[in-house]
Amino acid sequence: MKEIFRFWSVEIKTNADIDSIIGIDNKKQQASNIRCLDSTDDYDDHEILKFISETISSNIDSMMKDIKTQWSKHIPEPDPNTPKPVGPSIPPTQPLGPTEPDDEPSTEQVTTDTDRKELYDWVKERYDDLKDEEIWSKVDWAFSISDTYIFVNSDLGDTALYNFQAYGTKVLIEINLNHSFYKQFISQLESENIDGFDNKKIRSIRLLICSFVKAELTNKTDDKDINRYLRKYKNSIAISLDEYIDDLFSN
Repeated sequence: MKEIFRFWSVEIKTNADIDSIIGIDNKKQQASNIRCLDSTDDYDDHEILKFISETISSNIDSMMKDIKTQWSKHIPEPDPNTPKPVGPSIPPTQPLGPTEPDDEPSTEQVTTDTDRKELYDWVKERYDDLKDEEIWSKVDWAFSISDTYIFVNSDLGDTALYNFQAYGTKVLIEINLNHSFYKQFISQLESENIDGFDNKKIRSIRLLICSFVKAELTNKTDDKDINRYLRKYKNSIAISLDEYIDDLFSN
């Protein structure tokens, strides 16, 4: 069998002259200033950081194309002799993940067809193995529940703790699988509780993150300088928490 890509990483070699620019720590184990920068935003970061971000993003895009190409060649053809199931092939509703209510749900906001289509696109981009009817089933479920916040675990890189996107009356919150907080705490609680969606310890963590997200949503602004500062503040919290946890579990 031909070998295919399953794991990949990015390695950056630099001179000691730019340690302070890229944020090398005293242990020489982390460059805290390196992160993915949105090309559409006006960042005031150093040109070296912008160059690194653009280079890594370009390499990631190329690698993703290679992965999709090679996996498409390894998808087995369906067996025509396999009997088809009788009745509906999918349940009427397919949850995206655990949910939490809003302490003060909005009564003014309504869900539009655009909100539904944007959530559909989000699911389709991340779960390309799902059929259209399965994706719409998840979308229908999301907008049918009374809770506001929906949690999913995602790969958000090495820096972010969480990310979120509002779709009408619903807010989708992604928890970063790569962050130490998930690895050392959330994942442990999930593995200890098969039906852990309602576990009080996990719910306490989700509610804490809900409060962060709601604070951002209720204080939105079009001021670029304020938004830039808030992004840096949010990244700083995520990086500091990651470092504290790494130090805690390395001793």
